[in-house]
Amino acid sequence: MSQEPIVSGAQRKVNIFADLVQDMRYALRMLAKNPAFTTIAIIALALGIGANSAIFSVVNAVLLRPLPFKHPEQLVMVWENAAHMGFPKIHRRPPTF
Repeated sequence: MSQEPIVSGAQRKVNIFADLVQDMRYALRMLAKNPAFTTIAIIALALGIGANSAIFSVVNAVLLRPLPFKHPEQLVMVWENAAHMGFPKIHRRPPTF
């Protein structure tokens, strides 16, 4: 398969699929030529994708989904003022209830 030389500024047919296949073949040849770089790149991609999906799972579960209660807007947090003991804002202790 012979290709015509590309002259700068000249009009040429655009074959996106053929260009993509040619670029992919070139990329695979370069990756096969440098196996250490390929391994490091694959590990970096795997770690990045894994960390991204783990963080999204936590954010989705904690922040984006509604709480599993019938009326979550009615939930409250009760605090106790114990400034005289050096704790201006602490959770209520069971004996206080």
